[in-house]
Amino acid sequence: MRMNNRALMFGVYDNFESLLSCSASSNTSLTICHAQAGFLSGICEAMLCPLERVQVLLQTSKYHDQFKHTLNAFNQLRDYGYREYYRGFSVVLLRNGLSNALYFTLKGPLKQKVGVPYDSAIQVFREVWKERNRSLRGLYLGVHLNFTRSLLAWGIITGMHGVIKRKLAQYE
Repeated sequence: MRMNNRALMFGVYDNFESLLSCSASSNTSLTICHAQAGFLSGICEAMLCPLERVQVLLQTSKYHDQFKHTLNAFNQLRDYGYREYYRGFSVVLLRNGLSNALYFTLKGPLKQKVGVPYDSAIQVFREVWKERNRSLRGLYLGVHLNFTRSLLAWGIITGMHGVIKRKLAQYE
């Protein structure tokens, strides 16, 4: 399934990049246009949510006796209505949209840094400071995306920590 998601992600991104008339230059992938194309490709990728939902159910040991295989799980979920296929859709939508937006805006600049001499943190700071017009606001460009990603990640980590801790406490 992962391969299908990636194929869809790249193909749809290229279409949105063209539709939105984003610059094709790899030097300018750090634009709002590329972020929008990435976010829209994430939304399209999220349409595969029913496949992900079934995959999660099949991987959950609690349901090993209930669902025998993918087709069986799809058929049984039908009894709960179409909304059951899209349980967690809003989270998948945010995850895919934001991660694709970040990936496609940063892949160009990151590709340019492979194989070049290592720069110190001070050198990188100076370069970014200069590229962002020596602006404090420009220096923090994109911090809200990183903050949102961190909130989501730490929320999930904290929740999983609690679940694992409770499960392990049963064996003490």
